[in-house]
Amino acid sequence: DFVRLCGHFFTLDVDLATELAIQMEKEIWHDDALEMIKVTAKILEDIPQDEWTVATIKQTLRKACKECGVKKKQSKLMMPVRWAISGLPVGAPLPETMFALGKAKTIHRLNCLCL
Repeated sequence: DFVRLCGHFFTLDVDLATELAIQMEKEIWHDDALEMIKVTAKILEDIPQDEWTVATIKQTLRKACKECGVKKKQSKLMMPVRWAISGLPVGAPLPETMFALGKAKTIHRLNCLCL
């Protein structure tokens, strides 16, 4: 289970072709998901490297929700972002995962979907 749940920490790209990632995509993807990922990536890019902390990432994700018009159901934004970051439906909280991955790897994974 360790490799399945934590393997995404040890690679540059996340494998979105696994059976679990494909199933998750079917369950969480919606018409606005790609645009929300783009907005989130742009906002995260604006965080200075020395301010890449869990607290700043949390605050930035809240800002992304606001900019995307997500008010009550934050999972509408968070689940597609989690999918892009890890390919998994569960794991450590998203801000902590992003912090552990680092800014460059997090932005890279989000931007890969936007190409």
